[in-house]
Amino acid sequence: MDIIYGLLMIIGFCFLAALGLPIPFAFLVPMLIGFIFVGGLPALGTAASQAISVTDSFIMLALPMFMLMGELVSRSGVATDAFDTMELWLKRIPGGLIISNIFGCAILASCTGSSVATALIMAKASLPRLVPRGYDKRLLAGVLGGTSIGLIIPPSSGFIIYGLLTDASIGRLFMAGLSVGSFMVALFTVFIIIRVALNPSLAPPITEDVTWAKRIQALKYFWPFPLIIGGVLGSIYGGVATPVEASVLGVVAVIVVSLVRGTLTWQIMKESFLGTARAASWLLLILYVGLTFGNLITYLGVTSSLDNLLKMTQMSPIVIVLGMCFLVIVLGCFLEGATIMILTMPIFAPIVQSLGFDLIWFGVMIMITMEIGLITPPVGLTCYILASVMEPYGITLEQIFKANLVYVLLMTLTIVILYFFPDLALWLPNRMIN
Repeated sequence: MDIIYGLLMIIGFCFLAALGLPIPFAFLVPMLIGFIFVGGLPALGTAASQAISVTDSFIMLALPMFMLMGELVSRSGVATDAFDTMELWLKRIPGGLIISNIFGCAILASCTGSSVATALIMAKASLPRLVPRGYDKRLLAGVLGGTSIGLIIPPSSGFIIYGLLTDASIGRLFMAGLSVGSFMVALFTVFIIIRVALNPSLAPPITEDVTWAKRIQALKYFWPFPLIIGGVLGSIYGGVATPVEASVLGVVAVIVVSLVRGTLTWQIMKESFLGTARAASWLLLILYVGLTFGNLITYLGVTSSLDNLLKMTQMSPIVIVLGMCFLVIVLGCFLEGATIMILTMPIFAPIVQSLGFDLIWFGVMIMITMEIGLITPPVGLTCYILASVMEPYGITLEQIFKANLVYVLLMTLTIVILYFFPDLALWLPNRMIN
């Protein structure tokens, strides 16, 4: 009977979330009703204490610190200056300015850890430059949405939350995300080059001349990016620093670089800290309430019952994993990433381990599927954000969804490649210095 209560709680959460109730309360209402019927305060106390042990852990400090790093980078202009430099270097390549947007999205995603924020910032930076040049607006809409893979390129808040929920190494998750994210950026770039070569009218060639002297001079705006990101990820990979220590290093590096460049003001500092406090406090509330909900679901035996049921069906393990990924894509059409992971990972992770799959590999698969959800109708959040910026340029929400369809296919191709070649995600993490 307990498992019935657990499934009803999950259905109740989905119903309340679909009605638009704030996520913490959508978790809280069925949870409070559920524990009355299945053990009262002892059950709720056990679930809550387990949630506290996760949210109060030392590694949790990495989440707000990386968020602060992203706030400082986006407000101080470090990432947009790097984007401007790449624009100069890639102008002569077919579709070079479009490709610079792909790399710009990758740079910004590695700093902010947010696909939605990356798409918004890059859209505001690139649309006024490229639309007047005659670049195809639908092509731009696809690039800005589909290549904003902030959940995959480290330091990713998604990987931090996944690591907390599954007890997987966050450092190894970052390295897996780095290798797979780099592969996806290369895949997107090749696609754009081929598409523009077949139809040059999509991205008219640049006529103005850019001298090598100007390109080399512009590198002075690019150096902060490899210094900051290289220092953060290099320290984790080399075993010099934990993810928490690396996050602090990243914040200090951004502050120092911004001071040297003269772009850091007290107003920027204030806005960055306040923005981080607002975002982190809301996310931590979702985490705590959601983890309590997930622990109560586990307490009711939903996870073990589903595991036994799947084993009885004798389904192929990869079919089960792909089914999980498909469910995440569906949930991603309605919910944001942290909520999806809180809802699914307490159930999925034990099943995935029992099937013999690596949790690092599975974590990358889940991040890709959540990225697909962000650009998939009916509620692809990234597409809605882009629509708010692109509407003045005559691009509708429906056109943006259609433009992002090809990136859904490219991400799906990446999932297929990861299945056949798991070392794409695991080679780099397996060579980390512990």
